[in-house]
Amino acid sequence: MFADRLSEIMKTLDVNNKQLAEYAQLDSSSLSRLTKGSRIPSRESVTVAKIVSGLILYCEDSQKTGSLCSLTGLPTATDHEELSSSLLNWLFMDHPMTTKHSGQKSSDDSRTAINRSARKKFGTRFNNVMELAGISNITLSRKSYMDPSVISRYRSGLRSPIKNSEAAELLSSIIYNEIEETGKISDLSLLMGESPESIDESLFSRWLYADALHRDMDVTYTEKLLTAFESFTLSDDAQTETPLDLLAKEETDKSREYYAGSKGLCDAVIRFLSGAVKTRAKELYLFSNQSMSWMTGDPSFLIKWAALMKACISNGTRIIIIHNIDRTYEEMNSAIIAWLPLYMSGRITPYYCTLPTGSLFSQTLFINPGQACIIANLVSGTENSGLYYYCTKEPFLSFMQTQFSTMLSHSRPLVDILPAGAADISDFAGSEDLRIIQPSLSLMSMPESAARSFDSAQLMDVWNSYNNLSRVLKNKRVFECAPLCDPEVLETDKPAVEAVPGIPDMYYTKDSYRKHISNIISNMNSRPGYIFVDLPEAPFSNIQLIISDEHVRITRTAPPFISFTFTHSQMCHAFKSYSDNLIRQYLTGRRTMINKLNELFL
Repeated sequence: MFADRLSEIMKTLDVNNKQLAEYAQLDSSSLSRLTKGSRIPSRESVTVAKIVSGLILYCEDSQKTGSLCSLTGLPTATDHEELSSSLLNWLFMDHPMTTKHSGQKSSDDSRTAINRSARKKFGTRFNNVMELAGISNITLSRKSYMDPSVISRYRSGLRSPIKNSEAAELLSSIIYNEIEETGKISDLSLLMGESPESIDESLFSRWLYADALHRDMDVTYTEKLLTAFESFTLSDDAQTETPLDLLAKEETDKSREYYAGSKGLCDAVIRFLSGAVKTRAKELYLFSNQSMSWMTGDPSFLIKWAALMKACISNGTRIIIIHNIDRTYEEMNSAIIAWLPLYMSGRITPYYCTLPTGSLFSQTLFINPGQACIIANLVSGTENSGLYYYCTKEPFLSFMQTQFSTMLSHSRPLVDILPAGAADISDFAGSEDLRIIQPSLSLMSMPESAARSFDSAQLMDVWNSYNNLSRVLKNKRVFECAPLCDPEVLETDKPAVEAVPGIPDMYYTKDSYRKHISNIISNMNSRPGYIFVDLPEAPFSNIQLIISDEHVRITRTAPPFISFTFTHSQMCHAFKSYSDNLIRQYLTGRRTMINKLNELFL
């Protein structure tokens, strides 16, 4: 049983429950339930992945990796990912353990190195087959119509396409055809561990995306949101129809009171927003907990909706929207992405209602105070054929506004949207577990001497904020995740300092970068909770992420400079899952990282 094996390995390695829980980033009570057998996790669960990673990191820090390799029957020179795979298999083996001497060869040891490597995560497989096919990032990006930087992040394992998506299938098809045309199917068979005769495009695709079967969908949706946030430009909201065109087409029947089905709701919304544009409404109040399919299913409606919403924003209309707490993370993500151009205006105030609405009925309530409202209360599942009431009369309008205000009193802000430089980092002062993910080293770990060398009062103001937070979190767990500069580049070029909105770009000298690295080493030596994670490259080129249990901040470090702060527990949980996934891939032992930094830069 899993519980017996976990207890056995903990006893062998002399690691107690509290120590392993810390290394695995788990609650000690949860780990205790696993060792007692009161909870049996699945092999593919995030919890098991954390335990495996925690055991390896503990062994690296306590110089017990040899014992772990011996226990699982692997050579002591085994790399991190191969050891992870072997440890996972050992924990879930049904037959009794037969300990092998570290010098013994298992059946896996007789396989080629290339075959072992191919069985690692998606990034390794993707990189191997691109090299086998002889395709560069640029070539594949042109054939697949994807950005070369995305291809690069697939190869490094920082990102992966959604399994069975059109993009995933196109990529595997292009690579497979290139391998087949160049007569390298036999080489591919070594990577896949299959006979050349059995390999076809379908089998290749299933093998390439195998670990996507167990991928946490929260991670996928979070990457989708961050991609939209990263790629947003001020020209993203270009429309094919202007608000004037739409106003000219507005229906003339002002007495119509009912609209039927999803198409009717779309027509009612166009009338509602057109009226808001004409009357230059001061405020609009919006709530709906029904499926968003009525809105997202018709691209032509979305274009009209966006044009009229933009016109309302241009008129100075303030829009208060209440999101439903019962929506799935995928639905919330889709809503945020759809509203992103409007959020950037700063005229939208989004909330989420803390009262559960249940699943029996779906409600819609859109109000233009004193002018019009759309209302419906339908049995769930009947929205496509339901009737939507369009009212323009008092006292009903005032009554519905009172209803909305009551709902608003039970709501909390979904996202706080501010100019990037105005966001207050002190929100994270109460964090027990902080993760910083960004394209360059964080100002939080920069020493004062390096910060002052840039001779910028603005930079020092930001550094002081980080330094204050760093002192508060001295005894807490802090992960700083960023790519390191290539040491050879440091000899001839100057890496960029963390981008700060409103401050001209700044660059390290060789001396200031080494001071920063030296301070990271000092933090890792003196602060048990501080951990630096070296990423192969930036997950997103112009985004800084700060993640805790109760706050998530996304900051754009390129125009438009803006910061989103989420406090919704579901959003925080999803972003933490995303950061956990990233950290698990690239986290090494403390001593290993310190040695690496010393060897590369000092």
